Amino acid sequence: MQKLRAYILLLRPINLLIVALTLALIRYCVIVPAFNDIGAPFLLDHLHFGLFVFAIVLMTAAGNLINDIVDNAIDLINKPNKTYINTIIPESNARLVYWLLHVCGFVLSIYLGFHIGQAHWSWLYIAAAGLLHLYSTRLKQTVLIGNIVVSFFTAAVVLMLLLSEHESISNYWELLKFPINLVVGFAVFAFLSTLIREIIKDIEDVQGDQAFGLRTLPVAYGINNAQAIALAVVMILIISLSAGLTHLLVYLDNPWMLTYVTVCLLLPGILLLTFINRAKTVEQFSRLSKGLKVYMLLGLGTLILFRILVYGF
Repeated sequence: MQKLRAYILLLRPINLLIVALTLALIRYCVIVPAFNDIGAPFLLDHLHFGLFVFAIVLMTAAGNLINDIVDNAIDLINKPNKTYINTIIPESNARLVYWLLHVCGFVLSIYLGFHIGQAHWSWLYIAAAGLLHLYSTRLKQTVLIGNIVVSFFTAAVVLMLLLSEHESISNYWELLKFPINLVVGFAVFAFLSTLIREIIKDIEDVQGDQAFGLRTLPVAYGINNAQAIALAVVMILIISLSAGLTHLLVYLDNPWMLTYVTVCLLLPGILLLTFINRAKTVEQFSRLSKGLKVYMLLGLGTLILFRILVYGF
């Protein structure tokens, strides 16, 4: 039972649930009602969408696993109580599970590619999986590059859902322009908020990273400079949210959306500037990292509210 629990925790089930929830909300709060409203056909029915989500979850789980395998020695310093490889689970077993996850995900991607008539798109799975592997083994050790790769992957997962319905989006672009722009805007939000969180996590893990010679942003340029860059990204996020809200209100002149984005995203973003600037201890940066995960979940609320205000329940 202890070993099973360790395997589950290694895959980070809460993160996987968030990935699946994000894709489900984008599809059923934006894409499905927008397509149904104009009679646009779907390439993925409910079953195949579920398989699409499962393939993405498998890839993400494999990425989480290889990250913990590579970082095992560092994690023994940064988070000794949450390190399971070579303590409960042999590394060889963890690597076997890693490859099994990727094989299952790749087989699913091949099937889905044939189903939508784009078999060559299965190579996107290999490219994404390879990028995640490269991140864990090489790019994570370089200043900002690793942070950007993870943030890009988070946004790309959102955009891949649009890619899976490319045919109708292309044919009905004028009628679908606003809902699709909303999804792209959410992808930008996901990229920036993930980038902020990745920088904060690097500051939180600076002791172990420094001990093993990793050139993360806070190790290479100091914690203060890393905080300054995180603050700059928060400012970009706030400006992007303000611009997005202005565009949204042109299409959807509703006080509820204005209130939600202002209270749940803009104001917390402004508070985030203060919290990052004042943070000094590992515990404070750890709280910021957890708070940012909640903040990203609040971003999903805009999709739910959009569905209710535009298309009803």
